[in-house]
Amino acid sequence: MDELANLDELPSEIKSMIINGCDKDDLQSLLLTSTRLKDVVERKLYEEITLDETESKGDAVMAIANSPRAGIVRTIIYTPHDPQPMESDDHDNEIELSEATAEVLRSLHKFPGLETFRFRCDLGGWDYNNWPQGAFHFWMETREMAEGALGAESEEPCRRLLNGSLVALCESAGAFEALELYNLPPIPTSEGSYSVFRTDKWLALVRGLKSFDLQLAGCEGGGALNMTCAHQEYIADFVDHTIRNLANVERLRLAGELEGTIGHFDQQESFDWAVLDLPCLKEFELEWSSFENGLAQFLGKHAKRSLEEIHLRRCFTMGLDAWRRILDEIQDSQPPKLVKMRIEPYPVLKSTTFGGSENYDDLPPQFVQKWEQGEVTFDAELDRRFRRFVIAETCESYGAHQIKDDDYDSDLEGEEFENQMEEFGSDLDEAKLDGDWKAVQDICARNSIKATKA
Repeated sequence: MDELANLDELPSEIKSMIINGCDKDDLQSLLLTSTRLKDVVERKLYEEITLDETESKGDAVMAIANSPRAGIVRTIIYTPHDPQPMESDDHDNEIELSEATAEVLRSLHKFPGLETFRFRCDLGGWDYNNWPQGAFHFWMETREMAEGALGAESEEPCRRLLNGSLVALCESAGAFEALELYNLPPIPTSEGSYSVFRTDKWLALVRGLKSFDLQLAGCEGGGALNMTCAHQEYIADFVDHTIRNLANVERLRLAGELEGTIGHFDQQESFDWAVLDLPCLKEFELEWSSFENGLAQFLGKHAKRSLEEIHLRRCFTMGLDAWRRILDEIQDSQPPKLVKMRIEPYPVLKSTTFGGSENYDDLPPQFVQKWEQGEVTFDAELDRRFRRFVIAETCESYGAHQIKDDDYDSDLEGEEFENQMEEFGSDLDEAKLDGDWKAVQDICARNSIKATKA
C-alpha cells in the first residue's frame, strides 16, 4: 500500500505518460518499484524547467514553486517571445510580461535548489538587414518620443518586455549563483539599452553571482556590419555596469557570434580589459572576439592569483605578436593554480571570411586529436588548414573578418617572393610560438600534478 500511495503522489501528467506508454505487465512491474520511479521521473522532468512571458506558463511554474517538486529544480530557462514578427515593421503589442510570470521571476527563492537562471531571447524572427529596424520603425511610427531617440523604453514593446523581466528578476537576488544572458538585443540609445542595468538592485544581484555567461545576439542574413557595430557600445556598457562588479564570480564567459563579434574594424578591443579586477575568477572563456594587448594583461593579472582555466575559442588578432604577448604574460605571472590553457584549433581557408558557415564548422574530433599531436596540419579531404593562432584583418566594408592564410603563391621569385613572405609568412609561421606554447602547457602540467597531490 505504501508503494501505491507513492505512485498516487505522482503528478497527473506523469501518470498519464506512464499509463499511455505501458502495457498491463509493465504497469504491474512498475507498481513494485513506484518509489524509485517517482524519484527518477520527477528528477528528469523538473531538474530543468522552462518559462516564458505568458500567464499560462507563469501559473504552471508557480504551481511547481508551491509544491514539493520545487526542491528538484536546478535550472530555469526563461525565453520570452519576440514582440516583432519576422520581416515586419510592426510590433505585436499583445506580447507583454504577464503578472503571473513577473511573480515567478520575483519569487525564485521558492526553488531552494536552484543553481542557474538562463535568460534566452529568441530573435530568430528579426530582420537584421536593417538593424535596428525594430526600434527605429517604432520611433518613426509613433513620433511620441524625444527627437533623436530610438524608442522610449516605456513605449517600445521589445524593451518594455525585456527590461520588465529583468526588473522582476532583481527581486530574486541571491536565489541562484549562475546567470546566463543569451541574445539580448543591443538596442542603441544614449542612455544604454536597458535602464535596469543602472539600478542598485541589479548591482546587488550580480555581486552575488559565482558564474556569469554573456552571449551576444547573432544575426541572420546580411546584417553583419550593423550587428557587429551595435554590439560594441553594448558590450562596453555591459562591462561598466555589470562585469566589473562581479566581485564573487568564479566563472566568466563572454561570447560573440559569427556575424556579431566582440570587436570590429574601428576598435579591435571593445572595452578596456584593465578595468576588470575579478579577485575570485577561476575559469575564463572568450569566444568570437578580436583582441590586442589588453586581453594579455587581463589574463596575466588574473593568472597570477586564482585563475585555473583559460579557454579561447574562435578568437583572432591582427598579428602574431598579440598572441605572443598572451603567452608571455602567462609565463611571467608564474600562475600558481593554472591547470588548463586551451586555444582551440580550427580550420581556416585561403581568401575566405568568417561570414561563411563552412569556414568555422566545428572540427571532427579525430582531426582535433591528430592536429594536437602534430600529425596533421592540413585536411585535404575537407580542403581546410588547421590553425591555433589565427590572424585576421577586419573588413570595414561588410563587417566580417578576412583570415590570412599561408597558402601564398610559391611561383613568385626574387623581390616579389620576399615581399609576399614579409606580408604573409612572418605572421603566419606558428612555429615561432611553439616554445612559448610548450612552456605554458608545462606550467599547467606541473600545477595539475600539485593539485592532484594536495
